[in-house]
Amino acid sequence: AELTEAEISGGIKLGGVADKNRLSHYETGSYTPSLIDMSGNSVSLDPKMVTYIRIGCQLTVMFNFLNNLNTTGLVATDDIAITLPFTNGSHSFCAVELQGPVGKSGPYFWHALNGQTYAKIRALGANNELSVSDFTSGVTDIIGGTLTLCVDA
Repeated sequence: AELTEAEISGGIKLGGVADKNRLSHYETGSYTPSLIDMSGNSVSLDPKMVTYIRIGCQLTVMFNFLNNLNTTGLVATDDIAITLPFTNGSHSFCAVELQGPVGKSGPYFWHALNGQTYAKIRALGANNELSVSDFTSGVTDIIGGTLTLCVDA
């Protein structure tokens, strides 16, 4: 007999019955991120969809071709960040590729701290976060990047 659908509460144990073998969460999806500043302003990247995979507490977000980022309405002197679909549960760094005029030289990395629902973009060469003014509104692109982090259960 073929099992086509099942709902199991409490997770599935793979490779043994110990709790360390429990797969408690699996999810794939997409969301529309926003660019935000640290003053609480946001600009939706709609219709840009970003995909993610969550396995247990590990979340991998795949950013690909977010072109012509509009920063209108964001505070120029604030750090710029992008929203995440879940709250970060760890300190994370992962590479991201930018194209177009950027105010600080790269390479660039996502920088997400524990408890945040966003990731800032950090210039490794300058060793600090990019501000809104480092992007040229309507011109700077996020070409690609993957952010992997541990999210709250």
